[in-house]
Amino acid sequence: MNLRLLSFLCLLLPELATGQAIDFPGPPDGQVLDAGGWLGEDRKSRLEMELGHYRSRHDLDVLVILWDRGLPPGTTPEELASRVGQSWARQDLWTVVLHVPASLMRPAVAFGGRASTTYGEEATALALRNAVSRGMKERTTRAQVEALALELGEEFTFLKN
Repeated sequence: MNLRLLSFLCLLLPELATGQAIDFPGPPDGQVLDAGGWLGEDRKSRLEMELGHYRSRHDLDVLVILWDRGLPPGTTPEELASRVGQSWARQDLWTVVLHVPASLMRPAVAFGGRASTTYGEEATALALRNAVSRGMKERTTRAQVEALALELGEEFTFLKN
């Protein structure tokens, strides 16, 4: 009996591990990943242009990720945003706004990078809190995502200077 159970579990475990894997796409060419077109082309290009200034002028990556792949079990949007930043950021300081358009969850934000430890935990927490406070005042989720990205860019640029 125990041998049958052990054999069954050995056959089942690879399936369970595969079911929890995440399809992690390659990084976007610019600052915004919107595979499903949720933002719309005009909004996306305008946001790309504005966020590109933070990268070119201030060495700050501000990424907007509209995640249409679902969250792995046990993963929060904040954890996924942090993983995206660690994987895709090209600068020493980065912020990520991640939203799952098909969900009822609010947009999540994360920041990090090698330079994030230079500014002190209290200063970075305050910058993050200020940006989220202002960005979440918008009425629609699309406007919140855009405002969060721009507010994060401004707060962390101010922090760097």
